[in-house]
Amino acid sequence: MILVDGDDFRKINQSTSYKFGNEVLAVLASELKKQIPENALIARVEDDNFLIFIKDCPDREDCLLVVEDLFRAYRHEFKYNDKVTVNTTSSVGAVIYPYDGNNFDTLFENASKTVELVKLNGKNMYMFYNPSMQDEWEIDKNNSCDLANRENDLISMNFDKYLMPVINSNNGHIISYDFIEILWDTNDDFSYIYNLSGENMSALSIGSIDRLISEIYNIQQENIVMPKLSLITSFESDDSNNITDALHKILNKYPLKYNNICLMLSQSMIDGMSLNSLSNFSAELKNMGFEIGVYNFGSENFNIKCFADGFFDKIVFSLNFLRDISQGIYPADLAAYFISYFAKTGIIAEMPSGISDELIRMIKQKTSIVFGIHKQQLISLEDFKNQMKTSTIAAEYPVLSHENTSLILNEKMYDEILEQTKSFIMEWTPKSDKIKISGSFKKFYGYEPDFEDFIKNLNESQFIHNDDIGKFLEKINSARSESNYSETFIRVYNKNSTSYSWNRVKFVAIRNSANIPIKVIAVFADVSDESDSFLDEKRKDRTDFITNLYNKRVTENKIKNCLHDENSFSSNSLILAEIIGYDELENSLGTVFANAVLKETAENIKELFRDTDIIGKSSGNKFIIFVKGMGYCSKLTEKAEQVCAIIKNKYHSENGVINIFGKAGISVFPHDGATYDELYANAFKALDLSKNSKNKDISFPFDSENNKKLLHD
Repeated sequence: MILVDGDDFRKINQSTSYKFGNEVLAVLASELKKQIPENALIARVEDDNFLIFIKDCPDREDCLLVVEDLFRAYRHEFKYNDKVTVNTTSSVGAVIYPYDGNNFDTLFENASKTVELVKLNGKNMYMFYNPSMQDEWEIDKNNSCDLANRENDLISMNFDKYLMPVINSNNGHIISYDFIEILWDTNDDFSYIYNLSGENMSALSIGSIDRLISEIYNIQQENIVMPKLSLITSFESDDSNNITDALHKILNKYPLKYNNICLMLSQSMIDGMSLNSLSNFSAELKNMGFEIGVYNFGSENFNIKCFADGFFDKIVFSLNFLRDISQGIYPADLAAYFISYFAKTGIIAEMPSGISDELIRMIKQKTSIVFGIHKQQLISLEDFKNQMKTSTIAAEYPVLSHENTSLILNEKMYDEILEQTKSFIMEWTPKSDKIKISGSFKKFYGYEPDFEDFIKNLNESQFIHNDDIGKFLEKINSARSESNYSETFIRVYNKNSTSYSWNRVKFVAIRNSANIPIKVIAVFADVSDESDSFLDEKRKDRTDFITNLYNKRVTENKIKNCLHDENSFSSNSLILAEIIGYDELENSLGTVFANAVLKETAENIKELFRDTDIIGKSSGNKFIIFVKGMGYCSKLTEKAEQVCAIIKNKYHSENGVINIFGKAGISVFPHDGATYDELYANAFKALDLSKNSKNKDISFPFDSENNKKLLHD
């Protein structure tokens, strides 16, 4: 069962008309229907959602190809009144019976959950359900509080505003500040607002955010650059929906150009939230531009939600937990382990104020990872503003790495290596549509691309050549949707030369334990130093001049490498297809026309297969197609039949109508051969069987001599 949900289809209706939206849906339904077998079921459910049920498709490999075809078929560009361009993409979730459910309700529920998770992680992707995702969707609690009314009761309270520095554990330099409000009472005693208690805590925290953002807005008017700030909040878990509504109102009130604010949630708050509601809450806050952190980690328990990839940017340890380490209740190795683990997932670890220098030394001996330390010193906001007017505080940020990629985007050593190879690295987070980019980019290209709303604004930016944007998006989404990497050539704008430079780009997705892609890493290597003639010669050496497919030699080598590298137990298939009637076409209409037909056929065949499959041109009018991860199955037969259907056509000449059609032979690894030569020979044999048959367009090697008579009938 496959659920296809259109991305942001409501915006299409709003920007055009509902009538046009319905016409788009009709076209999309027709395109989806073309990609499924005749015995499959397809239905429209809930506005722009389509539900497809494929019969006799028990294997994940078979289903994967169907999902890829559906995902690709939904991607379209429409013109409205010749003025508005509408692009359609989809979020797709797939489940397999009976592994993911033994009845319709369970299958549909799990497919819906998978689509929901795709949408939370940036949309425009397909995923298969797996049981490890289940914890992502716990039932959310009902939200019941009137936050606005609570906040109104607190307007008259008088807060003084201070900043507390956070320093680098390695060199003592300031890396950020905590924004702290102090509430004075009639006895001249004060409390930090996060130590207060009572039912007004969420309203107090919203008020603090309002005041913090208004202060930043006012400071900006004086052209003062603010450092990275954190704000400790005391939200109640049941208030999450009301909190996001209130924050939207605050951000609309202040046109802020600064979004480097980390909202610190208490561990007690996330204790009271389901994983699903916490995921939604975190995603909503990050979409607004906030970073998210947790304080009091280790207070009474070590909340496992803090380890979820992509939820949090900062963790502040509980003072009680660290005091227990000092007293020998917990070993210092435990704190060092947490720091190292968090660093691998991109989370900064920090120590609260009030811990001893001896404990800091003990933890530093156990780990080489840089962490933050809250300095027990308060600076009034007014004094800080005066300092900022006369001096610039150079902030240092802890260098973090990711275990799966070993990328350290802010480290000087990495940039020096990249500069030597004329390369740069880009890290894209789909959920927030933000990028990070290595410093080597600015050196070679003379500018920095927009880090915010990267994909959303890609068409308006100069970063990638307009002709290459579609290819870039296809490859980056291919890396997200599939476990393997993808590669392409694109042109990147170079401000230093006011021209575009060719780059070879490799994409790989970073996935969490539930196989959810949380980041995509793109490694760009500048190849513009190679002269155009050299590039042309290089392409000629690798590709067929007419079809732009791999030539026979390169195709053979690529397939041999694949057979050598792949697990010997995985199935792969080789399709050898031929255009029958090509010689007559060339003789009657000329070589130029025949070459144009050959080129168009090659382009159409490429559309049928994945980027990971290998497609090349054999001698004359034959095509070699190596399909990875697919053995004997109905989907393989269907793909070969589609190739033959693409080839089939008729053309008019002075001598009458010329009919061309396709024939194909298929061999399967390892059943029909353990080497390329064996697979090719058996596919050639099967192709010969097809060519000698009046009724069959495709054949397998096991259609032996004994079956030839049957094939001729």
